[in-house]
Amino acid sequence: RQSNPRVLPCLVALTKCDSPDAEVALELLREVLRDRFKSVMVSVTQKETLPALGRAIFDMFGIIRVYSKKPGKPPEMETPFILPEGGTVIEMAEKVHKVLAERFSFARLWRKGGIEGQRVGRSEGLKDGDIIEIHTI
Repeated sequence: RQSNPRVLPCLVALTKCDSPDAEVALELLREVLRDRFKSVMVSVTQKETLPALGRAIFDMFGIIRVYSKKPGKPPEMETPFILPEGGTVIEMAEKVHKVLAERFSFARLWRKGGIEGQRVGRSEGLKDGDIIEIHTI
């Protein structure tokens, strides 16, 4: 019988990166792990290290966060919609509500790097952190 191993993504979370021996331990781990696994250093006492863990997980699984905005209201940044990388405006509209996708007219896009409320169509590709305001007919 022939085995068929599956390769699964693996991420090593290197915790306690704030401990006194962290640099030495990191050097040893990198020597052992080499480039076989992606790793990220985190510490629960240094909250600024935690977003890197979330970002690494999203990158590993190829997913992005997209935020919704109702016309005339601020964006809802608490609960993003999760889409695959390369997801489109219409895919986001479908996640919000089926009727919203069916009655889609256009959307406005806000993106880091200078796009501020640009009018876009249903096939516009989305990136992590985009804010979308959907307009219907």
